[in-house]
Amino acid sequence: MMRAESALQALLETPGLREDLTDEEAAPLFAWAEAQLLAWDAAGMADDAFEAKVDSLRALIGALSRVAGQRSYASVDAQAAQVARASAEAQSLGLPALSEPVLAQDAGGADYMQAVLAQLVPTAPPPAPDAPYADHDNAFAWHSSDDDTSSTDLHGDSFA
Repeated sequence: MMRAESALQALLETPGLREDLTDEEAAPLFAWAEAQLLAWDAAGMADDAFEAKVDSLRALIGALSRVAGQRSYASVDAQAAQVARASAEAQSLGLPALSEPVLAQDAGGADYMQAVLAQLVPTAPPPAPDAPYADHDNAFAWHSSDDDTSSTDLHGDSFA
């Protein structure tokens, strides 16, 4: 877990990363970031992969900081560009893009940031090709024998 703690400290010390946010807005963002770091560290990923994720997370935090911190005065076009960048950064980490309805809400401070972060739930990876029943359309492929008295399932198990 030392890697996650070091990465979080580096994020907290990155100049300008949270300059557009109030302390109230930054607290849930960095708590969420810490949870991501701890999960990646616990997964035991290689150092280079972990560092690449931290770099992407840094970019996402910066983008979310601008989306939340500048929403009251940014032009519609500037806000749309910020949302697009934040969405692209999120997707690079396997997270969904941000949706407009939440971004348009009038919630302020931590409530707004919580609403944005609630959207950033990792998407489930597709099932592995060799996972049991990964092919749901053919999970129960019935095959009859020549005498039609028994059948086998996809795994070759016989039954009558």
